[in-house]
Amino acid sequence: MSTSTILRETHYQKHKFAESQPFQVALAKGHVTTAAYAAFLKQMLHVHEAVETPLRAALADRPAWGPMFTRNRWRVERINGDLACIQIAGYSDPPGPSVLKLRQRIAEVEASPHYLLGAFYVLEGSTNGSRHIVRNLSLYIGLQADGGLGYLDPYGSEQPESWAEFKSAVDGLELDEAQLKMLVTAAGEM
Repeated sequence: MSTSTILRETHYQKHKFAESQPFQVALAKGHVTTAAYAAFLKQMLHVHEAVETPLRAALADRPAWGPMFTRNRWRVERINGDLACIQIAGYSDPPGPSVLKLRQRIAEVEASPHYLLGAFYVLEGSTNGSRHIVRNLSLYIGLQADGGLGYLDPYGSEQPESWAEFKSAVDGLELDEAQLKMLVTAAGEM
């Protein structure tokens, strides 16, 4: 069974639970204010920094992982760009409890590259439903993919191909049992 299939099947219920949370439902429908959307972006900025900074460092020792990041998959600059478009500074909100817990967990596993990849896998996978969210947010709060919604729609019409490339690259990694377990654990905790 491929790594992506293991991840999907292992965490399907958690995925459904996350999608059913009140803010996620409102966001998907576009029924949030610009201020609420900006607060979401600020927290996601903290999340991406917590995952991306050590993951970028880990890539130096893992050239086989390079193909997973051939598209600009890094989101920190994109989120800052969105916040600038809606004229809200990125760091005025401190990290929330979930972000602090994520940072603590990354420290506990000593920034395990496989843990970071599992967390990143979930963040990358979240772009799959985002085109729908972008359409609704455009209608209700007037933002556009190139003007405040770039984080949610990083690949535009190339989203399916981008996700397929990423999954294929993850599936192509040779992981031992402990590495796979760490990746699956991270995805579940994310």
